[in-house]
Amino acid sequence: MGNGLKITLVVLLSIITIGLIGLLSVMLVRGEKFEFVFATSAKLIEEKTIEEIKDINVNVNYVDIEINESDDEVINVKIYSDNASSHSIKDGETLDVELKEKSKFISLFSRGPKIVINVPKYYDKKVSVRGDVLDVRGTGCENLILYTDFSTGDVKVEEMNIANIKLSTGDVKLEKVNDLVVSHSTGDIKVREVNKSINIKSNVGDIKIENLNIEEDGLIKLSTGDVKISKVNSIYVDAKTDVGDIRIQGTDRKSDIVLTITNHIGDVKVG
Repeated sequence: MGNGLKITLVVLLSIITIGLIGLLSVMLVRGEKFEFVFATSAKLIEEKTIEEIKDINVNVNYVDIEINESDDEVINVKIYSDNASSHSIKDGETLDVELKEKSKFISLFSRGPKIVINVPKYYDKKVSVRGDVLDVRGTGCENLILYTDFSTGDVKVEEMNIANIKLSTGDVKLEKVNDLVVSHSTGDIKVREVNKSINIKSNVGDIKIENLNIEEDGLIKLSTGDVKISKVNSIYVDAKTDVGDIRIQGTDRKSDIVLTITNHIGDVKVG
C-alpha cells in the first residue's frame, strides 16, 4: 500500500470518526437514546396505494424519506423498519404517514428505516415532512410542493415547484426549483437553478447557485460563509459583507427587481 493511499485512508477514517463523535455528542446533549449496530436490514412493514391525488403529511423520527416520480397514476407509500415503536398510513382528507423508531441507531453498512413515497408525474400537491429526519431525497416530481421542518439531516431533491425548507443542521442540494425558501442554521446550500423567487436565511455554510432567474425581489442572508451565484437574469444585486470580498458582474442597476445579499464573514461573488 502506497503512502498516498495510506494517508487518504487515515483522513477518511478521521472524518468518519469526527462525524460520529459529533453526532453522538449532539444526541447525548439532547438526552436521546441510541444504539450502534454494524448492520441492519429494514423490512417492508406497511404499504398503501391510493388513487386520489392529495396532500401528504409525514411525521417521523430518525427516518430517511424518499419521494420519487413514477409512471403510475396513483400514490404508493411504503414503510421500512425493523425497530418501529409505531407506524401508520391513514387515508383521509390528507394522506398521513407516521413512523416512530424505538431508538436511534447508527449503522454504516445497512439499509435503515425509511419511507418511500411514489407519486405520478403530474403530482402538484404538497408533501410536508416533520420530525427528526435523517435525509429527504427526491427524484423527478417537477410539480411537487415540498415543506420540511426538522432538526438534522440533508435535503437532496432533483426538481420541484416550491421548496420551503426549515432545517437546523444539514446540507440542502436541489437541482431545479421555482420558488425557494430556506431557513437554515448550519450546512451548505447548493442549487443548480432557481426560476421565480428566492429567500434564504442561513447562519453558517456556503451558498452556491448556478443559475438564478427571479421575477420578484429576493433575499440571501448569511452570517458566516461564501455566497456564489454563477449567473443571474436582468436584476440588480445589492450585496454587503462585513469581512470579505464582493465581486458583482452582469447585473442591471436600472432593474425593478432587487436581490439583496447580506453577509457577516465571507465573500460574495455574482456573475
